Amino acid sequence: MKKPSVPDEELKKIAEDLFAGRIFSNLQCRNPESEVPMVFLPIALATAKQLKKWKIDELWFLYEYMDKAMPRSINGMPIFGSFHGLKEADAKKMLEYHEKIKTAVEEVR
Repeated sequence: MKKPSVPDEELKKIAEDLFAGRIFSNLQCRNPESEVPMVFLPIALATAKQLKKWKIDELWFLYEYMDKAMPRSINGMPIFGSFHGLKEADAKKMLEYHEKIKTAVEEVR
């Protein structure tokens, strides 16, 4: 696994926002192959050239902030006109932070 390329502070912020429900991600899709393009519209509307430029195939964690959601939804999921992505190493590091946040909150409860 490659070393994370996103700064730890940014990964921690994403983890915190994911835990707080401020972020929707591809991991929340029940059927990612069909639902991700419906949730993250730029992927559905992109040309093959754009997808290659964005290196979508290298992104492991796609997400967007809920305040960026469009006023419509599909199958109970938000729809976004934009998205962010993390490569696998960055996403796994962020999910480690997410798990630590979850554990800490559960201990307090």
